[in-house]
Amino acid sequence: MTTKRVEKLKDYVLKGNSSYFEQADPQEVGNFLTLETKSVKNNKRLRGTYPPVYRKALAYRTLFREVSPKINAHELIVGEPIRNCFPAYLFQKEHALFVNPTGSENPTNVVPDYNKVLTQGFLGIKMEAEEKLEQIKKLGNPQAMWFLKAVILCCESISDLANRYSIKAKQMVKEEPNACRKEELALLSLICERVPARPARSFHEALQGIWFTHMALRADDSFHIPLGRLDQILYPFHKKDIEKGVITKEKAEELLDCLWVKFNFIHSPRHYFEGDNGQAIVVGGQTREGEDATNDLSYMFVEASMRIKMIQPSLKVRIHEKTPPALIKKACELARMGTGSPLFCNDDVIIPSLVKVGYALEDARDYVTSACYELLLPGISNNRPNWGEVCFLRCLESTLNNGKSLLTNQKIGDDLGNLTDYCKFSDLMNNLKKQISREIKKAVNKCKGKRYAPAPLLSATMTDCVKNTKDVSEGGCRYNNIGTWGSALANTADALAAIKKLVFEEKKISTEELQDALKLNYENREDLRLTLINKVPKFGCDDDYVDLIAKEIAEYYSQEVLKYFTEDASRYLPSLASAWSYVFVGRKLGASPDGRKARESFAVNFSPAPGRDSKGPTAVIKSLTKIDLSNFPNCSPSDLKFSHSSLFGDKNLENFVSFVKAFTKLGGAQIQFNVVDSETLKKAQLEPDKYRSLIVRVWGFSAYFVTLTKEFQEHVIERYEHDGF
Repeated sequence: MTTKRVEKLKDYVLKGNSSYFEQADPQEVGNFLTLETKSVKNNKRLRGTYPPVYRKALAYRTLFREVSPKINAHELIVGEPIRNCFPAYLFQKEHALFVNPTGSENPTNVVPDYNKVLTQGFLGIKMEAEEKLEQIKKLGNPQAMWFLKAVILCCESISDLANRYSIKAKQMVKEEPNACRKEELALLSLICERVPARPARSFHEALQGIWFTHMALRADDSFHIPLGRLDQILYPFHKKDIEKGVITKEKAEELLDCLWVKFNFIHSPRHYFEGDNGQAIVVGGQTREGEDATNDLSYMFVEASMRIKMIQPSLKVRIHEKTPPALIKKACELARMGTGSPLFCNDDVIIPSLVKVGYALEDARDYVTSACYELLLPGISNNRPNWGEVCFLRCLESTLNNGKSLLTNQKIGDDLGNLTDYCKFSDLMNNLKKQISREIKKAVNKCKGKRYAPAPLLSATMTDCVKNTKDVSEGGCRYNNIGTWGSALANTADALAAIKKLVFEEKKISTEELQDALKLNYENREDLRLTLINKVPKFGCDDDYVDLIAKEIAEYYSQEVLKYFTEDASRYLPSLASAWSYVFVGRKLGASPDGRKARESFAVNFSPAPGRDSKGPTAVIKSLTKIDLSNFPNCSPSDLKFSHSSLFGDKNLENFVSFVKAFTKLGGAQIQFNVVDSETLKKAQLEPDKYRSLIVRVWGFSAYFVTLTKEFQEHVIERYEHDGF
């Protein structure tokens, strides 16, 4: 159970009282009126002197000086999220330099080296940068010098921000009538004076240092900054405090709960995806030496999520052959609660997949995930995991329609003919592969020359950037790969199976008949559409007829993506995933031969098409694992939906644990669950006020169901609801 303090903090959040700091006037701060008393925009000397990376550091200093520290009642972890008021440090013409496929100027899905922050402190990182700067001065490298000066300024600025919270807490001590709260505020003052400027010495200091850093890194609107393996990073502090009697287990749990609630103070800038804010925490897994890494905090993190029952943080559980059964069971207990967490990640597939593409084994064993599920390395990677996308269903549409969209008649691929031109199924498959290759090349070309804006504060927290004297946006990290999504695999395989069986083999439908039906979106041809749905094997039902088609497409796509390298010799990495595209791209697609109508969504991630996995969950994972998922080093998450009743009770929990273990033994890579009844979801659509706390898994994050748009709500409802194993 949570303490009264934590319940009050939860209530504070759920009643909508938490908000981003917006007291500072964005226009005033954005014009740098506090810098040299003049606006940068109107000062030619400053314009010529300060490069973007240093201006970004000045922006942090300006913002952190402007914010008014706020400490809420009952808090043990302090610091208000700062959002929507970051100073405009780029000139208008400079914005074009930092356009990339994500639409965000700032680095996203980069995981800081929080161990570095907690063991060195920002003043220690500042000293490291100052020493490096002295060396660089002798070499006359102005770009490196400006970068290091920017890091130094950022380290000073975040340290000053934390110190202002220390001063605020000290002031509140004088005004606080409650003796217990006085003592808490006095301790908070000492903690904020210490971290994150200096190395943390206690579990409480470490938690506060993590939060301050996380909060500050998001101040420039970088909303996908995951937290990584906090159970590994925080464990030495927790262990020491427990052994010395500095803290009790109950107090440690309360501190964790306070941090877990604090994560819910941060909202997604995309208001319709409230949970998509990148606060991913990974537990379990292996050490860099290959030993099991499970510790007390691994369990405590899962238990904190069970107690808090909110959409943040997004928990991921790494499991492998030697993972303690108790951790898997505890994670399954969390999953069946219906919060959408955790994502299970299989080390025995994922680590080899990373080694295959050039990651050192020790580094691969340290992997974490992005906000959703893409694979990253903490502190040493600036992978851009979602810069490219290949929608297999769009490739099929262009293959069947002279390279044109069925909806707009505009070119979306090469003109390789239409459905009536194919005499053999193999010819169709060969042309589909040509379209896939074309889309991969197009995705790669979109990424060429693209980069993020400078990020000196984030760079300060990375393992190698100061040593390499390069910003994270300039290749300062050890690994700088780019990921591509391969989406709609299930729908595409189902569609191809329908064409192969009903058109070419059984000849029950002519190519002309099917082509006309697709162009008319099955108008007046519901009979044909139902035949395509009901008379053909479906991916996710353990039927080789369709599963091997999916395997052929997926393996071809992986081989083609892995042929490409970036300008700095980094890799392009394939994945089987969709993120939001299953709705947003689906809107732009015409009707498909699997029976899907125009503009309808397709399968989420690497999962069966909605409602098609009717042979049970074991059949689903057998279909999924016919593909060698070690060939997809970016990610390959799968989604399943269970009814509440199917997972409750000791026997059902035991079956659930066995199911997760079977998934990993068969070669599955990542899996996540919705545990909710479709009827409940339908009631929530009709009476949203009664279901404000109802949580679902969307694509790689959890969200309150009633906050989703209708399309995303309907997709969750339409997913097949398994009622047992």
